[in-house]
Amino acid sequence: MNLDAAVIPSYYSRLVMAKNQGHFKIAQALLELIVGSSVDDSTSAVGRKALEKIAQAKGHAATIAAGTESVAEIPAGEAADWQEYALQTPPYTRKLALALATYFVRANLLETAYEMYLSAGELDEDGSSAEDLSAIAAAESGNMANDFGKKCEEAGNHAKAAGWYKKAKDAGLADADAALARMQSFHGVTRFIAPWLEIAKKTGRKELAEAIVAIAANAKAGNMDAVTISESVVLPCYQELDFWESELDAYFKFSGDDSEAYGNAIAAIGKILERAKMYNVALRWFKKAGAYSKAANDDARRMLPLKSKSITMREADDIYDSTSPIPSLWKI
Repeated sequence: MNLDAAVIPSYYSRLVMAKNQGHFKIAQALLELIVGSSVDDSTSAVGRKALEKIAQAKGHAATIAAGTESVAEIPAGEAADWQEYALQTPPYTRKLALALATYFVRANLLETAYEMYLSAGELDEDGSSAEDLSAIAAAESGNMANDFGKKCEEAGNHAKAAGWYKKAKDAGLADADAALARMQSFHGVTRFIAPWLEIAKKTGRKELAEAIVAIAANAKAGNMDAVTISESVVLPCYQELDFWESELDAYFKFSGDDSEAYGNAIAAIGKILERAKMYNVALRWFKKAGAYSKAANDDARRMLPLKSKSITMREADDIYDSTSPIPSLWKI
């Protein structure tokens, strides 16, 4: 890889930074990039500056070669700086990609480390060690993503663990299937289903609560408490609708659940709106539910002749007094 003369000074600055921080593998990879580059026009100001930095880089070679890699805890600010650099500047060589990947694993920036390992696999280069080739193979096969998933699971971050297990599964690692299902179930209940059910009950949305219980059953997420409340006649407000739309969309993005049970939860919101005679907004929710539930398409058609009779939705402040705890429920 031949660096453009204009960028050689910035690469030299990074080399010095890596050396001073004790990251000699990164420094060595940068050194080889710099000294391996040629300058076409040595008479221009840019060319002369590049040659100056190449000469200075060579002066660091002995110190870098003899350096002992730092094992100190990596400061968050330093790690963020290298992360920004790595994401904005392609590594160009397998050696640099692997050096950065190792650094990001130590800094617990696993997403960036993974990207660097995958980049290393795309860079064809002779002289890679068996250890390097093994790490690249682990990234490409899904084993590395699976290991990162275990690390996140052990730390109690089930959402991130699920993300890693999904990467492992997508890479073809069959062993990740069960772990992914386990994390999706656990996170789905703790982040979404359990708090949803509590909010639906406290706000008196009986049909919605029953739909949430059905989502849990469909996802094999364990038994939920029975729904024993009555359906509330309190009008829905903008804040309530915004909350449920945001939450249901987030759950779909997380879980990929496209079941009829999920569609029925969306339709339950439509029915709340229909009972409140907010037919125009109910129509939108029934249409959205129709992608997952055939019955919701029939509900949507029922709303069409009623649209002109819709009443206006109001703000939470217009419905609940200042002492009511209800509006705060929609602020997870």
